[in-house]
Amino acid sequence: RPFLLAHVNYMNDDELRALAKTRHSVVYCPRSHRYFGHRPHRFREMLKAGINVCIGTDSLASNSTLSILDEMRFLHREFPDLPGETILAMGTINGARAVGWGDKVGVIQEGKEADLTAIRLADPNHQALVDILESGEEAKLTMVRGQIVFRPKTLRREEF
Repeated sequence: RPFLLAHVNYMNDDELRALAKTRHSVVYCPRSHRYFGHRPHRFREMLKAGINVCIGTDSLASNSTLSILDEMRFLHREFPDLPGETILAMGTINGARAVGWGDKVGVIQEGKEADLTAIRLADPNHQALVDILESGEEAKLTMVRGQIVFRPKTLRREEF
């Protein structure tokens, strides 16, 4: 059965090829990786080899937040050539697949649980994903199974 492998900071070519033959997933924690000064992570090669790589956070000892969105934004800044769609997948559906929930959550799709976060677009002239990755906008609403579990007290219902 597949494992969830945290960090995988040091991997040689043979190990990467062996991992690609499994159904294991890798949790890459980009800000912690940078904080500890590890050599460049091979997440791109892993993705290219078909390994399910998702984004995680490590701890407040190496980050200012435990936000997956902040990790996604960091990746976008550090790797501007990495497609936003790849970053989004790493922060959503890849994580769901890694924990065995890919059939329930990870994408907005009929038949899946309505787990989602709403973020105000700062610049409606941008593509939505680029705007989300480049803005500092915080979540305005979070839903789990279609139920609101987070909404800032200052947010009025008509604002979402």
